[in-house]
Amino acid sequence: PTAFQVTPTGISASGDVIAGNYFDVGEEFAFRWSPESGIRQIDRLPSDQPGIRAVALSADGRVVVGGVRADGNGSPNVPFEPYRWTLEGGIELLPIPQAGVRRVSASAVDATGARVAGEARLGFPLGTDGFVFEEGVPLVSLQSSLSARIYVVDYFSADGTVVVGTFAENNFGSETTAFLWTETQGVEVIPLPNPGDFAVRDLSVSGDGQRVIGAYWRAAGEGRSLFVYERGAASSTDLRDLLSTLGDPLTEDIDFSGGARISVDGRVIVGYASNEARGFGYRVVLEPASGTPQSTPFCTMQPANSTGAVASLEAAGTNQARLNALELVATNLPPETFGYFLASETATAGSTPAGSMGSLCLGEPLRGLLLTLMLSDASGTSTDFVDQQALPGSMPVVAGQTLSFQGWFRDVGATSRFTTAASVTFE
Repeated sequence: PTAFQVTPTGISASGDVIAGNYFDVGEEFAFRWSPESGIRQIDRLPSDQPGIRAVALSADGRVVVGGVRADGNGSPNVPFEPYRWTLEGGIELLPIPQAGVRRVSASAVDATGARVAGEARLGFPLGTDGFVFEEGVPLVSLQSSLSARIYVVDYFSADGTVVVGTFAENNFGSETTAFLWTETQGVEVIPLPNPGDFAVRDLSVSGDGQRVIGAYWRAAGEGRSLFVYERGAASSTDLRDLLSTLGDPLTEDIDFSGGARISVDGRVIVGYASNEARGFGYRVVLEPASGTPQSTPFCTMQPANSTGAVASLEAAGTNQARLNALELVATNLPPETFGYFLASETATAGSTPAGSMGSLCLGEPLRGLLLTLMLSDASGTSTDFVDQQALPGSMPVVAGQTLSFQGWFRDVGATSRFTTAASVTFE
């Protein structure tokens, strides 16, 4: 509330939860924010001048990871310890990767908060090591997989299978190399588009770990650009070349200077670029949305609403439970009306609640989705993210489970109606 600098460092997949840091009167604080609870300060360890930093937030919004100063007077040489924090359990210190560590911070976390990755500063001349932590599993050192001096962890895939980042062979971090880590293969080098390319940074990875992007310096002084790498390929591809193959070649010299992120389904890249005149954000769609429907329609015999059409509902995004990225899309609604998205584990033949028209085809127990007020736009469309980790009254969604969804909305006059229903079987 009195902070003079606030820096968000993580956002949940639904966009409803934010983590970050703020500074006030020489002290640093970490926080988690949600519409329900507002600002929640993350626990700090007692010390003369404590410090804590939030670095990443899990996709389900439950887990914050970062580094906390355990003791000392603010000296830069005082150790930071890696932590994992949950709304229910508070702060939990993670094991220090090895003896002699001077500074440790957790940098990335998977979708559910089960796996955490980060860096540990070992001091000159040993450089920095990366680590992967999971409850009940021995701590993994990235240096033990591939000899290098400096590791920087950038991102964890949502399914918890792939860590991406950079390493350098010297203590100065120059001419870094991109890597990905898996439990089965350890550290693997990501090949850049051309021999002589170097200094990658700001890596990001799709939810299933199959597509990796990052900024890099092109050989022969050709400036900065973005690479796109498909797991198992002999080389990555420059974004410029990829745009040409997609039929949308660049007509001007653009510098893709970094800070790019890739969507959970791996289809869309967003980032920052510039030309000689200005800087700008960009969005690149690498491939169209999958033609495979994510839901099966039922309860389709609804009466037309005031628009003269039947409001329909379908699911978009992905039905992979581990990625937590399913979206509901309602169309043919009256413009700028409101309602609710509903969910149930059972479907019925349909009934008509008092004061409504049409059929509600979801069985008991009926659940209104959290933070899912259906508000249609001028075209009569309403969309919302389904947080599979926080469905009211139920456990998180798992593979093999089927859920049914339906929209209940206000129509012109003192009546309400229902959309068609859609069932989703999660994989």
